[in-house]
Amino acid sequence: LSGVQFLSSSGLGHLVALDEEGRQLARPLRIVVDETRSVIRPITTMGLDDVLSLFETVDDAMAGIPTS
Repeated sequence: LSGVQFLSSSGLGHLVALDEEGRQLARPLRIVVDETRSVIRPITTMGLDDVLSLFETVDDAMAGIPTS
């Protein structure tokens, strides 16, 4: 979400839907968002930080993902 300036309820719903779809395919969504970015606020306000897989860097998000 590094290029995102505003995250609406529609955007949150889309992230949750993508996360659910990814889990069904055994490929969970990994979201990169720095804790200082304004888009983290709606995620935490809605309690989605407990639902979505959030990472501060791309390297953190990619750690542990099989390469094959």
